[in-house]
Amino acid sequence: MDDDMSLPNLARNNLAEEAYRVLRDSIFSQQFACGQQLDLSSIEQQLGISRTPIKAAVDRLAAEGLVEIMPRRGTYVTDPSLKTIDNAFRVREVLEAHAVANSVERMTGEQLQQLAQIVSEMRRIIQAEDRATMYLNYTAADHDFHALIVEAADNDVLSDLCGQVVTRVQLARVRYAREGIDLDQLTKEHQNILAAFQMRDVKTAEALVREHIRRARAAMPADLQSLDDS
Repeated sequence: MDDDMSLPNLARNNLAEEAYRVLRDSIFSQQFACGQQLDLSSIEQQLGISRTPIKAAVDRLAAEGLVEIMPRRGTYVTDPSLKTIDNAFRVREVLEAHAVANSVERMTGEQLQQLAQIVSEMRRIIQAEDRATMYLNYTAADHDFHALIVEAADNDVLSDLCGQVVTRVQLARVRYAREGIDLDQLTKEHQNILAAFQMRDVKTAEALVREHIRRARAAMPADLQSLDDS
């Protein structure tokens, strides 16, 4: 763990939940790098809590595929392979296509408004000058957009499965983020999906979501190859 890194001291009631959120955010922000071993003693001291809530948080992260607990070796941030990333995207396409088929007509007016607000936030993010945080902020908005679609399907099992898969996709996106990604194109794709939902067009919405996820999956190997060539 980086000696200069610091984590916030926790003082709320649900310490396991708070610890989970802090560690999850630290992974997505690359404060903890993929493949890095987590120093649980240092984390315990920095958060100001006991090992019990930290263990609960780490177990939850492991269940989501964000960390790997290796007996007698320690806990490490997951470093996803290209095959794992590809599989996650393929499963995500199937799950979200099902979610769209069940959410287009069920989505409330309030949820449609929220979806539109997220797209507006995406447009705002890509106009920001701070390139260092732009990609992470955009990834968060993208997560909210797709999570809202899944929520509107009103299927708890589907929500749980999508949550696990999307978390792994997010980790891959953070791990292999590249400066040249076309956020304008991604925003346009989200706008088109939003328009299909507003028109209650199930067939078009499902096709657009499938294409959107396939495009993201196809870009990932290119990102990996660019890293190997650098």
